[in-house]
Amino acid sequence: MEENSKSNVTFNIYGGNNQILPNATEAVQNFYGDQFADQKLHSEGESTDAPHEDEQRLAIYINKVESLRGYISLLTACKTAKEVGEVVARCARTRRR
Repeated sequence: MEENSKSNVTFNIYGGNNQILPNATEAVQNFYGDQFADQKLHSEGESTDAPHEDEQRLAIYINKVESLRGYISLLTACKTAKEVGEVVARCARTRRR
């Protein structure tokens, strides 16, 4: 009798870029995010100094460095929670346009 030597494989894909290699014995994925950011900032003439902690936190939501620094300066000038809310609402309206 011939034994079924093929294994069963289940792929659960939840977004992102996926490459299915049915005959591969090994797969390697490399990330070059740190180099991309450095090159992008350098090409825009921005300083490649390490961003401040505030910039790092907000950078995942705002990708333009100029806009990010402008929003941070507006937020640091706020004295009340109401002012912070108004600045955030204004920034959200500006970004949607």
